[in-house]
Amino acid sequence: MAELHEISDEIQSDASDGVSDSDSVMKLHERGMSVVGSVRIIRKAYGLSLGDAKETVADHRVWKSLTESVKPFHDELIGDIERTVFSDGERRNDFRNRYEILLMKKSELEKQLEIIQSELGAVNSEIISIKKETANFRI
Repeated sequence: MAELHEISDEIQSDASDGVSDSDSVMKLHERGMSVVGSVRIIRKAYGLSLGDAKETVADHRVWKSLTESVKPFHDELIGDIERTVFSDGERRNDFRNRYEILLMKKSELEKQLEIIQSELGAVNSEIISIKKETANFRI
């Protein structure tokens, strides 16, 4: 937890020093921070609304492939919610069944996201390790 506070404080300091939010997103990504963690830190450090912070992080090139890969699931989930909320004459049981299905889909997506974030963290760690090992190499 201390490391999270250190990263958050570092990004807050960077924001105060005029570092762009884009550069901060990159730094958070390189340090293995998740999308959700990055959104929280960017929101706080740059005084953004939740929507703007989500957009800043999710649309950044380092997260773009991840956010695009979950977009079909997101769109399906939103569609199910809209059909559930806006369809006339739905009975309570139908609503409850759809709700349970949505919860299962949400759980699946969260598991997939955890796996992707874990793999991404491992790749980032390996990249940092390689950068450190090759820092003194001359090309």
